[in-house]
Amino acid sequence: MRNAVYLNIYILQCEMFRTMTQEDQQLRHGGNDWMDLVVIDCVPFLYYLQYLVYRQLGQSARKMAALQKLRDYVCQPGGIQGHADTAAHVLARCCELENRPDAAFGYYQQSVQSFPRNNIANWQLVSLLQ
Repeated sequence: MRNAVYLNIYILQCEMFRTMTQEDQQLRHGGNDWMDLVVIDCVPFLYYLQYLVYRQLGQSARKMAALQKLRDYVCQPGGIQGHADTAAHVLARCCELENRPDAAFGYYQQSVQSFPRNNIANWQLVSLLQ
């Protein structure tokens, strides 16, 4: 179980390597001190971890409950207060693990819309199109 959870946390580590172009690289530190860090609010991170653990344990009902909570958080009326890009990104990753590339694509797009530059979701969108 430890390796499976680690492999899915790896997707968050990719947040430290967000840039796609030289121009993105130059804009990376434009007032965003957190750009070299992996930053996600605690609530969506908790739901993501619950999803991964229950998925690994084969507890389908709990896994789906955690996924629904994460979806409700990302899709809440009025939007997310902080780091909406990363919350949508981890939800998209869950959709990929559920073999729902169509839903994943939509959430990656939502992530990019909230933070168009220096967003690892750009890479994920490209990989889904291949």
